[in-house]
Amino acid sequence: TLLHPHSCLASMRAYSIERIQSSYALFSAQPARAALVYYRELFQLEPRLRVRLRGDVEHQGEALMQLLDTLIAALPRVEHCTRLLEALGRRHLGHSIEEQQLDTLAFAMIRALELELGERFDKDTRYAWIDAYRQAAALMRRAASPQAAAA
Repeated sequence: TLLHPHSCLASMRAYSIERIQSSYALFSAQPARAALVYYRELFQLEPRLRVRLRGDVEHQGEALMQLLDTLIAALPRVEHCTRLLEALGRRHLGHSIEEQQLDTLAFAMIRALELELGERFDKDTRYAWIDAYRQAAALMRRAASPQAAAA
């Protein structure tokens, strides 16, 4: 089968997971720089998010990179990854992040990856990230929904 048998994001292929993990390894080699590039792109797209940032950008960048380290490593592990994304959705959606801002967060990450990786961020890698983000956002939205809270 082309599907990774233990992927958190059910329709992700092993090839896509490998693309994401290898590109993230390159991106995160200089975590402080990677985070600053991400936040620069994010604040250009959505200046209002700067106000919601708790603490300074450097501290928030460290937290972001630690979260991404955990999520990217967990991609192949169904239960762990799903729990992480659901908790993230419950914690942030509707509180510090509005649901419609999820797309902005994704676009800022794709842009940061493009800027930092250049030609190494090829079409297949880009599609893998976009697909993973769509599925992750759907899990987060579902976990943060009023129906999930009532269950």
